[in-house]
Amino acid sequence: MAQKIFEKIKSYPSFEPPYWCKGGHLQTLVGHFLPRQELSENFELIKIPTQDQDQLIAYFQRGTTNKLIILFHGLAGSTNSGYMTRLGNCFFEQGHSVLLVNHRGAHPEFPYSSGIYHSGRSEDMSSVFGWAKEKFPDLISIAMGFSMSANILLLNLAGVRSEHQPDFAVVVNAPLNLGDAAYHLDRGLSRLYGLHFTKELSAQHGLKQWPKSIRKFDEIFTAPRAGYNSAQEYYESCSAAGYVDRIKTPTVVLTAKDDPFISSHLFENLKWPESVHLRIEDAGGHLGYIQKRQTGNGRWLDEYLKFIVDNL
Repeated sequence: MAQKIFEKIKSYPSFEPPYWCKGGHLQTLVGHFLPRQELSENFELIKIPTQDQDQLIAYFQRGTTNKLIILFHGLAGSTNSGYMTRLGNCFFEQGHSVLLVNHRGAHPEFPYSSGIYHSGRSEDMSSVFGWAKEKFPDLISIAMGFSMSANILLLNLAGVRSEHQPDFAVVVNAPLNLGDAAYHLDRGLSRLYGLHFTKELSAQHGLKQWPKSIRKFDEIFTAPRAGYNSAQEYYESCSAAGYVDRIKTPTVVLTAKDDPFISSHLFENLKWPESVHLRIEDAGGHLGYIQKRQTGNGRWLDEYLKFIVDNL
């Protein structure tokens, strides 16, 4: 079943950047700063309970097809992030039911939670998928995780700290090795992204002073709050790279060779099971994928994700 789907997906054209937006940094920055759209007012705010009696703030809109698209945001993001609102609106316009999920305390209007989110919170995704199956047993659940959530989704699919999985999954620009990603976010131009993440995370958690690197933030805040003795222990426990061989759910894994802080060779060197289709584009940056041909909204990523959903 999975292989037949993957054969169809393989036919989708490769990404080609325009001449004015070549290179991982440009793709990443332009993709981030292009005008964003607001989430449709028709989405309803809901609360999804977690296993430990916490709650996740989410937005839902029922469609007319038999597919439920579940979107998870990246580090320091929320359901207000540009790619979340853009894709949420896009998939609903196609007629699908759509669920956009905030990690614990991530939504700017609902920042307080009894716990924190981090790159290993696969049990929270399990709660979401269990909730979705109970509420909508007739719908095919298609989960999409971006950046940090891509790592979490891979952990969930591998059964790490999770009981419920979706019917199909797509992971985009996953930091498979958290320590490696933290290293790159503290080097060269990529340090700007690291500073952005730590500033936003510190604001989300109400910290008056923010550390100047992701590793320092994880050492003094994430690791101890998440129950780990150090950032290194947190990275080793929560990096998906060591678990992907366990995945049985049909999954598409997408990344780009020029991602500024995620090494594509990590994807190439792993042994992926037959249930996973790995696609590595030569370019695209981190969640950029601003394409050469101006079809749709000019985002190759959006068109590719729609193509995947259409062929399920």
